[in-house]
Amino acid sequence: MYNIAIKEDSDIVICDMMDYYEDGTTIAHNCTKYDSVYKVTPSACNKIFKNTLIKEIRFLDGLWYEDLNFTTKMLLKEPRISTISGLYYNCNVRNNSIMNNENSIKNLDIIKVIEDLKNYAKENKIYKENIFKYLIFDHILITTINRVSKQKSKDKKKVIKKLRKYCKLNLKDYKKQEFYKNIPNNRKIIANLNYYGFHNSSKMLLNMKSKIN
Repeated sequence: MYNIAIKEDSDIVICDMMDYYEDGTTIAHNCTKYDSVYKVTPSACNKIFKNTLIKEIRFLDGLWYEDLNFTTKMLLKEPRISTISGLYYNCNVRNNSIMNNENSIKNLDIIKVIEDLKNYAKENKIYKENIFKYLIFDHILITTINRVSKQKSKDKKKVIKKLRKYCKLNLKDYKKQEFYKNIPNNRKIIANLNYYGFHNSSKMLLNMKSKIN
C-alpha cells in the first residue's frame, strides 16, 4: 500500500479486508470496487492516509463511530485515492465490539459524530447536503437502527426513538434524493420500515434473510 501511495502520489490507499469472528465465521469485504467512496466501509483500518491530508484531524475521544468521523473528513476533501485489490487487512471481531454488544445508549454517539462532521464541513466550505443525507440514511436509518433493534437492552426503544427522530429531521425528502435511485430494493424496504417506526418488521425480514443465506 505504501509503495502504491508513493508511486501514484496518493492521498489515501484502500485495500480489501477480511473479518474473523470468534465462532470461526469469516466475511470478506470488497472495499476496492465502488461507485462512491462514501459507500466504502468508513473504517480507517484498511486505509493509509497521507500526513498532509490529515493535518489537524484527530479521532473523537470517547465516542463510538469515530472511524466514520475521521475517514469521512478526509473523503470530503476529494483526495486522490488509489486501491489495491487483495485481503491485506485482517480484523478480529470481538463479541463486545460496537457491532456486537448490548450497549444501546452508546449508539446515540453516531448523532454527535454526524453533527461534528457537518460543522467541520461547513467551517471548511466543503459541505454537500446530498452526501450528508446519504450518510444519515445509510449509517443511521438502516445500519444503526437495525443494530439496536437486535439488542436486548432495556434502553433500546428510547434509543431507536431518538435515532428515528433525528432521521425524520434530516431526511424528510430522502426518496427524492439522487442516491435513493441506486439503493437496492431490499434496503429501501428496510429504510422505509425503520423511518415509520416498523423496525421490528425490519428485524424479522433480516432474520429471515440470514436463515435463507
